[in-house]
Amino acid sequence: MKKTIAIAVAAFLVGVLITALVLLLAFPKVKEALIERELAGYLADRPMPLPYHVFNPSSLRVMIGEAIPELYTELTQGMLERLFGVVQETYPVHLEVAQNPPSSNEEIVSYLDRSGLLEEMGLDADAALQEVQVIDVSAHYFEPVGAFTEYYSSLPPEGPVRLPAEHDEMGAVLLGWPVYYPYTWRYHAEFTQHIVSEAWAYVIVPNEFWQKGVELFLDNQQVPLDRVRFMHIAIDDVWSRDYGPNAVESAAGPVIVANPYFPNGTPFQKGDYEVAFEVGRYLGVPVYHLPLIIEGGNIHSDGQGTFIMFDSVLYQNQDYSVSRLERVLEQYLGSERLILIPSLEGELCGHIDMAVKFLDASTVLVAQSNPDFVWHDDFEAIAERLAQTPSASGENYTVFRAPLADQSNDSLNFWSYTNSLILNDKVIVPQFGVKWDEEGLDIYRQAMPGYDVVGVYFGDHPVGSVHCTSKELPASLIDTLPE
Repeated sequence: MKKTIAIAVAAFLVGVLITALVLLLAFPKVKEALIERELAGYLADRPMPLPYHVFNPSSLRVMIGEAIPELYTELTQGMLERLFGVVQETYPVHLEVAQNPPSSNEEIVSYLDRSGLLEEMGLDADAALQEVQVIDVSAHYFEPVGAFTEYYSSLPPEGPVRLPAEHDEMGAVLLGWPVYYPYTWRYHAEFTQHIVSEAWAYVIVPNEFWQKGVELFLDNQQVPLDRVRFMHIAIDDVWSRDYGPNAVESAAGPVIVANPYFPNGTPFQKGDYEVAFEVGRYLGVPVYHLPLIIEGGNIHSDGQGTFIMFDSVLYQNQDYSVSRLERVLEQYLGSERLILIPSLEGELCGHIDMAVKFLDASTVLVAQSNPDFVWHDDFEAIAERLAQTPSASGENYTVFRAPLADQSNDSLNFWSYTNSLILNDKVIVPQFGVKWDEEGLDIYRQAMPGYDVVGVYFGDHPVGSVHCTSKELPASLIDTLPE
């Protein structure tokens, strides 16, 4: 899950009266009120991309405590219950549709209306209902190949195996639609438009009425639907990279390796956990259970046997040694060499795609910041290490650098241009509405001549963007599917 566990508490790091907190240490009730006021204000002041429908007061404590451990003991049960009340008051539409998913044309139109999406489309409720009623769901529904998932819980796929690189030929991209984050639909529509220019877009929505709502929106935004197909799978959040399937080539043909999804600091997301298994049913390929707790954002392959990961994977799997990790990655994903990078101190997601990206098997992109930034030395150490490491060609990696889009130590944003998607002849790069955006695009144009480099706005997500919300599926898999 992406990282978003830091959002609700990061406001404390943005000039939240730190001096006052120190002065008020002797006044517990005043301090408690101050903490509660700042958190409640932040929860109510801006939309937050969190799956609040899976939260309860106790899980708020875990989330806040993961981000700022010293606050854990300050969070009383009464405060947490009141903060949860703020969540319920601030996100009533989100919570209602999560608990009672739209089950009719009228209900999905009501959601589009109450969420502001009809106004964005320039439609009134009556006009929207007329359009929704005539949408033929079957026209763009992905009819499952399998009646059930062929699932192997304790065996690896037949070797040798290979996890294709992102820069290999891709046939489709999986997108978990942000059903509960209506303020991001327009950007996901633009993202989808870029995807369908290169490959199929497989859009995950919870049911047929969500499909109708998304189809209406995409059509309104002039996104062609001829290469869009919908899968009906219960989802909780947008982080397709983390919970989506790893499409692996095995000796027996294409398979899926599912990494168990237990996002750090949030309650169990029972919908997202099942996505990879359900995608296996839709595609009609076997699914193998990776015996390792890891999120997809920390799995990065060059397609030729080299994997780069942050060592947060060992924190998540205390029963693993490095040698055991290497053995499992070889059996399930085809790793021949693992480059483990020390995690960024205080960064909660532990995903390598926020700092490093393979542009091809011999070239990497590494994040860069000003010398005063908290992770400046980490980024420099990563770049220096990779510049001295042989690539698959035998020559040392060529290293390009991309500035972070927000380099303030007081900011709640971790905006990284490494979080892009390479899709055949196109590179889709996040944009954040800041001065660094054009430079972020230019770095890719310099490093990847001949590619069509485009930008999509993702500034509404404090952490995670293009790469985090998508999961590519190789042509070697998609080409095997029935017409």
